[in-house]
Parts: sequence; C-alpha cells; structure tokens
Amino acid sequence: MDAHSIWFEVLAETGFLGLVVFAALIIVCWRRITSSVRTLNDLDAVASTRAMALALQAALLGFCVSGSFLSQAFTWPLYIYLALISAVDHYTTRLSHARDS
Repeated sequence: MDAHSIWFEVLAETGFLGLVVFAALIIVCWRRITSSVRTLNDLDAVASTRAMALALQAALLGFCVSGSFLSQAFTWPLYIYLALISAVDHYTTRLSHARDS
C-alpha cells in the first residue's frame, strides 16, 4: 500500500526526524532559489539565467504541490532540482561578489 503524498511517504519510511529533515531541505532550497531570483533581478543578470532561476522556483513549488497528492518523494526529479538550485545559488553568489569588487 502506498502513501498518498510525499509528506506521508517520508513520514512512514523515515519517521518524524526524517520528515523534519526532508521539510528543512525543501525550505532551505526554497529560500536559496528565492534569494537567487531577487539577486539576479537586482543585478540585471542575463535573461536566460533569470529565466532558469524562475523555472527552478516554479519546479520546486510544483513538486511540493503535486507531491501533496502523489507519493514520489524518493524519485530523482526532486534531487535534480535541488542540485540545479545549488548550482544557481553558487553562480549567483559568485556573480554578486564579482560585481561588488
């Protein structure tokens, strides 16, 4: 029998501690991509970079919303999004430091 959301799937397989860690991972990534979108807009960065950051923000939000009705917490799309968000955040940080110097 499957759980009917990513939240219940994580809770069932890893317990409350796992759910807290999973939720923290998503919250931290949401904050980082939101910060990156703001920074890229403030720096007037290349349009394709801003579009990618916005697309990643929409993808993460879409995963969380659709995941509330599906049980795919441990499938690969989330972790690809997290890796891309990390890369955009790193790029944004380096771009911001380069513009400051």
